[in-house]
Amino acid sequence: MDNEQLLQAISDMMDKKPDEKLDSKLDEKFQPIHNRLDKLESEMSAMRIGQMELRKEIREVKHKVNDTYELAFDA
Repeated sequence: MDNEQLLQAISDMMDKKPDEKLDSKLDEKFQPIHNRLDKLESEMSAMRIGQMELRKEIREVKHKVNDTYELAFDA
């Protein structure tokens, strides 16, 4: 088989529609994985929000500590 024939064979294979039963079965098999990924994404989003809140609170604490040190040094 020469290169032209090989390329044509590959092209023909790629043009064929996948078996609908196979697609349906794969969707069914992968659905639990998709569900878990969705849950993980939601949890990660919530964790990012919590992390941003913690960073904000840490900045506030640092600011208060710096203010306290300044008051202590001024006294």
